[in-house]
Amino acid sequence: MLSDSISGNICFDYYFSLNKNYVYKEEESPEDFGREVIKNNFKNCCDINSENCKGCNALQEIKISQNFLYNDKLPFGYGRWYIEDYKLSLDNFIITHSGILISIYPSIRVINIKICISFEKVTSDQLIYIKQITFGDVKYTVYENEQKRNLSTNELFNILVDKMIKDKQYISEPETSCTLEIKEFNNYDNIEEILKKESKKIYGLLTGDEGWAFVPLALADERMKIHWGSRQFVKFITFRNNFLYFNLNKCNSARKYDVHQK
Repeated sequence: MLSDSISGNICFDYYFSLNKNYVYKEEESPEDFGREVIKNNFKNCCDINSENCKGCNALQEIKISQNFLYNDKLPFGYGRWYIEDYKLSLDNFIITHSGILISIYPSIRVINIKICISFEKVTSDQLIYIKQITFGDVKYTVYENEQKRNLSTNELFNILVDKMIKDKQYISEPETSCTLEIKEFNNYDNIEEILKKESKKIYGLLTGDEGWAFVPLALADERMKIHWGSRQFVKFITFRNNFLYFNLNKCNSARKYDVHQK
């Protein structure tokens, strides 16, 4: 069997809220809260909506998607910052870019920390392994400016939270989710063909099930029944707190679409 060659991005999300006992400082508005928290606690950061903020590949895709859906006008107040202080690496896994995205929604007291990794030419089993370990105890090599440490993503999350909120009595237990974006999947040019020929493997990528090859086809199809897509090269599949986003924007059908749009 030929080995897979998959390229794309994967983001691990932590969501938590500030409870009602947390009081904003008298001199700051809720909108100021995010700016002050980020500016005072991270050396290298930028507002993702700034033209000068490039970020990593995964974050650029977030900006593109947001602008497409909302025309850069989200229906609620928010602040979103790319943190450049941290870079991740992992043995036997090709990470081309990594970064931290922190989104703060002051009016509803919600904070989202997104740990993003861009990868190239990895296998499906490698990606499933990454999904399984990331909210566990396996360590990444994390470079924080000049400092090198071995940290799990949970430990990195706790470090980020400690920088922003000194007293954890004010925050809720975090919820987590994982979004896997696939930009290249072997030599396939059509998502429906991928789902037809590789449905069990895609089930494994969606759910993180390393035993995907032994799962009944009917079960794999059941897990992937919630999906949406309006182009041959774009599809979004969800299952519980797992999201798989096909974005084959370099394939032939995507290039033809771009030419037609111009």
